[in-house]
Amino acid sequence: MDIERCLEAMAPTASLVGLCLGLTVNRKWLALPIGIQAFLLVHALQGWAPPIPILRRLGVRTAAEIRPRAQCAEGAARRLRRPVAAAPRQSRALAAAER
Repeated sequence: MDIERCLEAMAPTASLVGLCLGLTVNRKWLALPIGIQAFLLVHALQGWAPPIPILRRLGVRTAAEIRPRAQCAEGAARRLRRPVAAAPRQSRALAAAER
């Protein structure tokens, strides 16, 4: 999961929690979703949000950091799926064993 998807999952979750707490416990909790949405707006406009440094320290990577590794894994998987031609000696031995 990259940073963008992590932010997209965390923001609505925390907003809903703040909204539920604001409606059931104390109206002061309604400041939480407002603050979260403000930070999400800053992220949309500037590309930075307060949770990003924390997520980076936790090891969450950006999509640009994940892409080369995913391409490498796809290439390795393709090479593993490609049939390997047997050597002539092995082919004769296999043919003899099948008879």
